[in-house]
Amino acid sequence: SSEPPPREAPLRSLPSRSRARGAMAAAQESSSRFIRIFHNGIYGDVAVCEGMSPQELAAVVQACFGVQVPLIGLFQRATHVALPLTLVCRAPSMLREGPAYELLLASEPAPAAPPAPPPYTPPAPVGAAP
Repeated sequence: SSEPPPREAPLRSLPSRSRARGAMAAAQESSSRFIRIFHNGIYGDVAVCEGMSPQELAAVVQACFGVQVPLIGLFQRATHVALPLTLVCRAPSMLREGPAYELLLASEPAPAAPPAPPPYTPPAPVGAAP
């Protein structure tokens, strides 16, 4: 008796666009949202979950778009809506459908750490020789 040759497992394909849209719609019905972001000619969809920290959202967005300066919020130019990251994370349902959001960035990179203040030296008593 001859056994049939072993079959290779089929390669899993990426989800179709309709399945991806279905997943996005399901996330939007819950306390999560996918938001479309545009930065430097690149569009990307980022998941925002209610209760996630603004630092986590900023880290994901900065990594996706190669941003080096602090992210402070999102802006939808067509509707003139600007949202700070804390509000986006607290209430993703406030995000509006429609045109992509743009990144609101701090104007300069954040310093690594503030410089230490100089040690305190009390003033010399009045009339004392220097």
